[in-house]
Amino acid sequence: MPASYLCIPLVALGDTPGVLHIQYNLSEGNRGTEAFESLQESQQRLAVAAGGRVAFSLASLLLRETLRAQSIRDPLTGLFHRRFVEHALDRELQRAKRRSHSLVVVFLDLDHFKRFNGTHGHDAGDAVLRSMAALFQKHFRGEDIVCRFGGEEFAFILPESSSKDAAKRVEDLRQAAKNHRITHKEQVLDIVTFSVGIAAYPENGLVTEELLQTAVRIEGKRAELCDGCHFSSIMNFLAGLTLGLSAATDPSSIPTALPILPIEKKRSSTTERRRVPRV
Repeated sequence: MPASYLCIPLVALGDTPGVLHIQYNLSEGNRGTEAFESLQESQQRLAVAAGGRVAFSLASLLLRETLRAQSIRDPLTGLFHRRFVEHALDRELQRAKRRSHSLVVVFLDLDHFKRFNGTHGHDAGDAVLRSMAALFQKHFRGEDIVCRFGGEEFAFILPESSSKDAAKRVEDLRQAAKNHRITHKEQVLDIVTFSVGIAAYPENGLVTEELLQTAVRIEGKRAELCDGCHFSSIMNFLAGLTLGLSAATDPSSIPTALPILPIEKKRSSTTERRRVPRV
């Protein structure tokens, strides 16, 4: 008895993205006749040809989407990478200017990550990066942009958010990280802490480079002055710091609520090399 439907696997580029299902709607009286069989064979050939075209189109779209994701996503954490955050910040700044809205950039650096890698190994370090990336994605809003800036550094773009609101959300993130447990090879790893810098549009900058540099500068100063201190003691420092204050190094210019720790001066690791002329 001739079949009343046809299933064609969509195979292209070594993958099967789906199945094409065709249902025939022919009268029972025509079944078994030569005209019916001829028509059915013609429809099958047409369906197979159409299925091949559809399969190739789907495979091309999937490949294009995969390549696009690889070009803007970090392969380890699945977050957006540095090139994307610069492009996205340009776009969000233009939107904030048109709508007269605020915008915040948060720069975050995991504390002592290189020491952690040396103690537990790079596999454990990768596990920490993946786990913290998942925590960041869960913590921030869907419209926020979460990026891995490089190494153990992360950047967050928070549209329509003030520096005060961002500082509160970062404090909530710090509490969540404090209770976050990371396991690698059935071993519970150390609690991960981080340093942050917050820069707001338009107070701390009007262009992408200015906001990013300010956030990085504030994060670096916080890491030097307050390594391991409670974040709530410096919320006002981070939220209210402007470009003029970001260059301050005198302890008397820092708010009294901020614990001042001694800063160890590091010697420069760069050495000058003389060029020896070839004879």
